[in-house]
Formats: sequence, structure tokens, C-alpha cells
Amino acid sequence: MREFRTLNFVETIACYQWHHSFNKEITMTDKILRCRDVQEVTGLSRSTIYRMMDRDDFPKATKLGVRAIGWRESVVQGWIGNRSNEAGNNSAPIVQG
Repeated sequence: MREFRTLNFVETIACYQWHHSFNKEITMTDKILRCRDVQEVTGLSRSTIYRMMDRDDFPKATKLGVRAIGWRESVVQGWIGNRSNEAGNNSAPIVQG
């Protein structure tokens, strides 16, 4: 049979720091964006967001309740960053003359 003991304060802090050093995403706060927030951030209309979600061109929303959905801010910002990178890679070179 395995015995457990209560950790002292120093041991507790050490365990906490060790655990969170591997789980950085747990320590970050990630805001939930509602549809209007996503529209404002992306500049897309509601219907465009849903159409792009259906085509897997936009991150899927997370169900928050019976009639509520939202997107993690980090996911939307990552999508915007990827779109910016793709646009930068596909754009024609600027010719100065």
C-alpha cells in the first residue's frame, strides 16, 4: 500500500514550479471572443465566418452553453498571423524605381 505525506511549503512551491514549467499554456490566460469580437478583429462578416468554418478555412468555435459559442483569442490571433504570413509569401515583390 502506498503512503502519502503532506508536503511542506518549499516542496509545494517546487512541485508547482516544476509542473507549470511543462504546462505553460495553463498559466496563460486566454480570452474568449464572441462573434462580434471576432468580426471586429478579423473584419469579416458573421456569414463569412460561418461559411469559412464550414470549409475549414477558419477555426471552429467552442460551444460555451446551450446557445453560446466563442473562439479562443490566441487561436484567432494565430489564424490572422498565418493569413498574414501566407499573404506575405504569395505577394509580388515590390519594385522600386
